[in-house]
Amino acid sequence: MKAESPDIQTFEIEKGYDLNETVQLADFNFQIAFTAQTLSIQHDRQNKYIDDTDFIEWVVTLDEVTPKGEPKTVMIGTHKCTQKELNDTFFPITATQTNVLARQKEHLNCLDNQTVFGDKIDLSLYGGFKFGIYRSLSIMLRPCVPRERTIHNANETCLVNNIHDREEIDAKLQSAKDYVGKANLIIYMNKQIWNPL
Repeated sequence: MKAESPDIQTFEIEKGYDLNETVQLADFNFQIAFTAQTLSIQHDRQNKYIDDTDFIEWVVTLDEVTPKGEPKTVMIGTHKCTQKELNDTFFPITATQTNVLARQKEHLNCLDNQTVFGDKIDLSLYGGFKFGIYRSLSIMLRPCVPRERTIHNANETCLVNNIHDREEIDAKLQSAKDYVGKANLIIYMNKQIWNPL
C-alpha cells in the first residue's frame, strides 16, 4: 500500500470476512513490516528513508467501538524488525523481492506482541466502520511529539528547550514537515492473513 501526501489512497477488500466474524490475527501468524520514503527532491533526499526519530514517530493502534458504543484505543509498541522476523514471516519470496527487502530491512518496523505499557494484546479484528461496532488496526506516521529537554533525557530525540514556547514548538513541527516532504508509505503483510478460511 502506498500513500502520497496529501492524497491518501484507500483500498477495500471485497468478499472478505463477514462483519459479524471475529478474525484472530494470531491464528494466521500475522505480522506487518512498515517504513516510509520521501518523494521530495529537496536537499538531495529523494527516495531516502524517513526514520529519524528527532522528526517523526510511528503510532500503531487498535481502535475499537464496543457493542455498548464505548470507544477504546490501545497503542501497540513497535521495534526495528530483526532478520529472524523477516525470515520467519515474509519468506519464501522471489529473488527480486528478496533484493528489495534486503535494501529496506534496516528501516523496517515490526509490531511488538504487547502494548506500549507492556500489557498483552488481544490481536483480533471484527465489524466495520459502517457497521458502527468494530475493532481495527491503524498505522500512522506523524511528527514526533516534543518533550522538554532536561538533564535526564539530554541524549534522547525530539526535544525542545521550552515546551511552553509556542514559536519553538511551531518551528519543531515545521522542521518535521520539511523533513518528511511527500511520504511514500511501504507496508508489508504476510500473505497468510488474506488466504480464504
